[in-house]
Amino acid sequence: IHWIWPGVDYGDGSAAPKLLSPPTHVVWKHMEEQVKKGKIRSIGISNASVPVLIDLLAGCEIAPAVNQIEVHPYF
Repeated sequence: IHWIWPGVDYGDGSAAPKLLSPPTHVVWKHMEEQVKKGKIRSIGISNASVPVLIDLLAGCEIAPAVNQIEVHPYF
């Protein structure tokens, strides 16, 4: 999962956001299914904060192989 936070659309000015993508745990379960089917070998995430990572680890069967984070002098 490249960006762990779901896309949110506040475009209509309402107080309630509209999710543009499913929750992380739903996406992760689908990715785990692909690993079990042998279609992919490993799965990982990018840009996940510690609380998000802990939450994901609490409910997953397959732990992320990597948490890629953005690190460079301009960040």
